[in-house]
Amino acid sequence: MYYLALSVNISITAGYMNNFCAKLLKNLIAFKVYIILMVFFLSCTGTQNQPSEIPVNEYGNPGYVISFNPKKYICYKTHNQIIIDGKADEDIWQATPWNIEFADILGDHFPKPTFLTRAKMLWNNYFLFIIAEMSDPNLKAGDDEKAEICDNNFFSILIDNNGDTHNFIELQFNVNGRLNLFNYKSNNFKGEKGNLNKLRAIKSSTYVEGTINTPYDEDKYWSLEVAIPISLLTNGNNTIAFAGTQWRMNFNRSQFNYIIVDGYYKKEINSETGKIYPNENWVWAPIGENNIYKPELWGFVQFSDNKINDGKDKFNYNTDEDLKWELRNIYYAQNRYFLKNGTYAKKIKDLKSVGFKTKALKYKPKIKHNTDKYTISAKTANGQLTWNINSDGLVWPNNNE
Repeated sequence: MYYLALSVNISITAGYMNNFCAKLLKNLIAFKVYIILMVFFLSCTGTQNQPSEIPVNEYGNPGYVISFNPKKYICYKTHNQIIIDGKADEDIWQATPWNIEFADILGDHFPKPTFLTRAKMLWNNYFLFIIAEMSDPNLKAGDDEKAEICDNNFFSILIDNNGDTHNFIELQFNVNGRLNLFNYKSNNFKGEKGNLNKLRAIKSSTYVEGTINTPYDEDKYWSLEVAIPISLLTNGNNTIAFAGTQWRMNFNRSQFNYIIVDGYYKKEINSETGKIYPNENWVWAPIGENNIYKPELWGFVQFSDNKINDGKDKFNYNTDEDLKWELRNIYYAQNRYFLKNGTYAKKIKDLKSVGFKTKALKYKPKIKHNTDKYTISAKTANGQLTWNINSDGLVWPNNNE
């Protein structure tokens, strides 16, 4: 099931409630608290069966990804011309390995995806280049141009270039080459469609080995090639700030099960429930739940000024990420604490009541409680920065020098 963040809006007269319930209602409305529920996300995301018992990580928070070790990728620079035609036939693409491989969104310990999906990236001073290849014996795309891309099989690219887990983008593509751009101000599933000027600035093309929407034949694969203007991702800056810059990114392939009925592809129906089987989600960086909109678990992409043939760069892991992950786990525990008590914990030790393991803390986080909201802060090991996370899940640093 998907763990969804649902905004609860309730209209009721507090006079009929006791003081506790009235206070709880006020908090729910004021904060727009995101309640974690196991429900179907019917529009653009899918679900699948999960074991009844969910493991917990070192901090006592539930999830199938129980250790913080996101995927890592070195994106090399190119001065070669790349023609966006959906094919990786240029010499520079041939020299770049397919080393972005996909797994089930729940984690590597779940069954491997049915079909191969792989990708690779390059960049220059103006564009981020991405090519993905998806094997599929039954190429299917929506017949209705007005239908949402996510109603059928699609591929999405997700980018959070400043790592604050807010203000990220998602690009959705189908095999016909249709594109949607969504801007997310926070990780609450509420994406706004990007404007036409931004869409026109993105160059993309698909290529197919097979025939689309044609049953009774066996297709091979479809590939997608994209050139995204860097200025679109960096608030107008024309290039990456400096070599070694790291972004958080992920890729998601959403795949439905299709059968042939009367000469047409139809989504397979579960005979026990009478409902369509939910789509499967295959990703580069597993999330541990059916929710791709958790940038804190996306992969790290490090940009290199070197060319692909100039030698292999080393990924430089920033240990601040461990501190940020610790703050994120306190945030998770705060959400569970609120569900139980109708308010947020004022002290870290109070989170023990929802299973949070305070002994796992490696830093010295402090909670600043402000009426119905909070900020959690902790200094880095060298004391130069203080990292913060608030009740909305936004992450940011303060310089202590």
